Amino acid sequence: MANERRMGNIQENDPLRNRWMQVIENNLINFGCITSGHYIKKVCDPHDTDTFDLGQCLAYLINQLPEGEPLLTLASVGIGNIKLATAARLWKGLNGCDGADCPPVTVSLLPLDIVNPFTVSCEDGACNYDPNTNTAAYMTLGKQLLDPRKNIEYAAAILEEGALMTANAGEPPSAFASVLWYKHSVATYAKIKKIGSYADIAIGILADVDQALGVWNLTTTWNPHSFDIEPYYNLWLVERGGQ
Repeated sequence: MANERRMGNIQENDPLRNRWMQVIENNLINFGCITSGHYIKKVCDPHDTDTFDLGQCLAYLINQLPEGEPLLTLASVGIGNIKLATAARLWKGLNGCDGADCPPVTVSLLPLDIVNPFTVSCEDGACNYDPNTNTAAYMTLGKQLLDPRKNIEYAAAILEEGALMTANAGEPPSAFASVLWYKHSVATYAKIKKIGSYADIAIGILADVDQALGVWNLTTTWNPHSFDIEPYYNLWLVERGGQ
């Protein structure tokens, strides 16, 4: 969040508060658009003559989603820059899902006042998590994530979910792994290695923890030395040649 420069007690007229793309993406979510701002920018920006496409722009704005992995094609929302696909996966884990990557989570990860937006699509215990056919649920989810308090609750639940995934695989829970679950849906070291340089993002995010705590005037057990003893971080440094 420090890197995104959208922390709550920075004044709204401060240019450091928001990156313009996130502001636009949040406004689009408020109007019901769930498409990733990255895709919208490519086809809706008339200054980008190589990719501007008015027809495709309108299609994305009315939720005719791009083809591809929902983690990439769906919007990220709010102060935690939470991806709709990541938040949806949390509910999918709560309701049961198939495959080795299903998180072993419980309903206690989220407060009771955060209602499952996918419940209305459930039949005989099976819920519809396809954003192409259940757009309404993702629109509701997006509205939830625009609320800063609920967004932070989702962020905490997703980070805890990453720790549970790691522990479930018999590996030590790690802030490094939890961040990568939050950003890229990988939590075990074998999968972290597989995504290559994309894992570098966790190093930058964890390096910003002290700044974020300072802005919010928070005191926790985290300190600069916490980063040094992160097991996955140190393994990753070795993998990257000590850089």
